[in-house]
Amino acid sequence: MLAEMRAVSRQHPAVSPQIVLELATLRGAKALGLEGEMGSLEPGKRADLAVVALPDWDSADPYELLLGCDLPVVATWYNGRQVFPRSESPAMPPAV
Repeated sequence: MLAEMRAVSRQHPAVSPQIVLELATLRGAKALGLEGEMGSLEPGKRADLAVVALPDWDSADPYELLLGCDLPVVATWYNGRQVFPRSESPAMPPAV
């Protein structure tokens, strides 16, 4: 999914990287009728997320950093459990 978001961002530069991310997350969940369960990180929703390596660029725009590079996903959580890379810990640590 990250590769597709990056491709859309490159092919359609008039669409802001923030909108591309929103289309793939919150609006995607809404299109599936699942916005109450996923699509954003909020209490009560599934904790599905990916941690992505970011480049060492001088940019204040985190969306540009995420979609403007080709660095990989380094960790993934599904339903609050780390699934990539496999972890000894059974769940995401609590928020502080």
